[in-house]
Amino acid sequence: MVMVAIAPALLRHEITVERRDGVTGVGAPAYGSAATYRARVEPSRRRLRRPDGSVVVAAATAWVAPGVPVQPEDRVVVDGQTYEVAERLDHYYLYGVWMVELVLVDVREGAG
Repeated sequence: MVMVAIAPALLRHEITVERRDGVTGVGAPAYGSAATYRARVEPSRRRLRRPDGSVVVAAATAWVAPGVPVQPEDRVVVDGQTYEVAERLDHYYLYGVWMVELVLVDVREGAG
């Protein structure tokens, strides 16, 4: 089987991903340990409607290789700036996923 993935030369940034583990006793999100991955990150302003109906404006888009364990509501840090993953989009090619797109919302702008 042929494995197709995004070219490593395009992944020029490092992102730190903290998986959301649930909610603390006071209702705040709880995150697990951090892991670092290669990515391509670009500023990107776009309006996004979440499954709960709320509307947010994305501040950046990140592309990572398949297999990076990141899901909506996880926390991502890029160059000291913290984002929340609002949406994960798997891009498919003939033989499977070749790239994962992450839509990132700046937590300072009220991600919820």
